[in-house]
Amino acid sequence: MKIVCNACSKKYDPVATSGTCPYCGMHATDEQIAEAQTNNVIKGGSVKEMLRSYLNEKIRKDKKSSPLRKTSIQLTLCTILAAAMLGVALWGNNHYKKRLEVHINNTNTAEIHTEKLKMGDTFNLSGDVIRIVSCKALPEYQDKVEGPFRLIEVSYYDDGADSYSPLSPIYVSTANGATAKSLDLYSISDIMGLSRDELKLRGYTDRIFSTDLSNAGKEGSYSMADRTYKVIFAVPENETEHTLLVISSRDSRETNNVADLCYEITVKEGDGI
Repeated sequence: MKIVCNACSKKYDPVATSGTCPYCGMHATDEQIAEAQTNNVIKGGSVKEMLRSYLNEKIRKDKKSSPLRKTSIQLTLCTILAAAMLGVALWGNNHYKKRLEVHINNTNTAEIHTEKLKMGDTFNLSGDVIRIVSCKALPEYQDKVEGPFRLIEVSYYDDGADSYSPLSPIYVSTANGATAKSLDLYSISDIMGLSRDELKLRGYTDRIFSTDLSNAGKEGSYSMADRTYKVIFAVPENETEHTLLVISSRDSRETNNVADLCYEITVKEGDGI
């Protein structure tokens, strides 16, 4: 608040100048200074209160204007969200039941037809003609085996009617009814001290594959005359005759394929064709 100087009649703020007139140097009275200080406090407080009141009112209006604050809309959104969650739960439950049914159908061997074969007999997997051509022991790697087991190598021939793709796992069944899958390439790599790429170039696999004839003659691939692959099993040390198991599915490339035939191939170590 400004006051009028008693000497020069000019206006100035005594609070800002500590009561001294900047024009003539006349000092204001104590009453003038006190009144100016009081008016400045009241004015400042009034401005703050007006600003606070304005902001609060604007916030209230903004809240009232938001459609999300309406009870009816909130109930609708909650209903939609609950329905979506229920739909996802039902879909997940149905999907789980279907996948479980497929798993049971694929792993239940009670009704699978069995066809017994011997070494050299041909059998069909998704259009490819396969035959087991040899079985031999691998005594040179016996120090890599723990327990009462030995390693054997089984070779099979594929006619290459299909593109290169996995056709079926291959298992060995022991005399006491135990079943073991062929060793994977990681295990074979550790045993032989070769990289996975080197093993593949030598024809080692961990299941039955189809030969890709489209790559015939290219560098690093097999020629058309070389369609023989090798798998390795760990078998009981006192058994020299083995039963190989190969599962045939209606379509090995379908996710929901169903195993419908099991080939049982009897092989003896040292035999070959």
